[in-house]
Amino acid sequence: MTEATWGQIPRKSVYDPKYPVVKQFPTMGEILGNMSLGDYTRVGTFGATGYLFGYAIAHRPYTLRGPTAAYSAVTFAVGGLFASYLASRQRLPGGAPNKAGGGGMMRGEQGGEGG
Repeated sequence: MTEATWGQIPRKSVYDPKYPVVKQFPTMGEILGNMSLGDYTRVGTFGATGYLFGYAIAHRPYTLRGPTAAYSAVTFAVGGLFASYLASRQRLPGGAPNKAGGGGMMRGEQGGEGG
C-alpha cells in the first residue's frame, strides 16, 4: 500500500484496493466472466419487477398491458445488467470482495505477485 502524506500526517490513498486484486484493468469479457449467480439473479429480479410495474401502470386500454409490461421488463432488466456489470467490475480491481472465484487464468495473468 502506498502512503500519501499531507503535511506531516501519513494517510493512506483512497485509491488503494481494500481487497485482493484479481485483475487491475479487466476487459469486458473478464468482467462478464466474473459475474456471479447473484448478479444474474439481480438482472432477473429487475426484469420481473419491471414486468409487474409495466402491467400495473397500463390502465386503459387494457390491450396495452402486454406491450407496456414487456417494454418495462426489458428496460428494468437492462438497468439490472448495468448494476451487475458495475458490481462485477468493482470486484476485480479490489474494490469489493470477489466471491465469484476469479479463476486461475486471471490470477496467472498477473504474473507471480502474491495477493
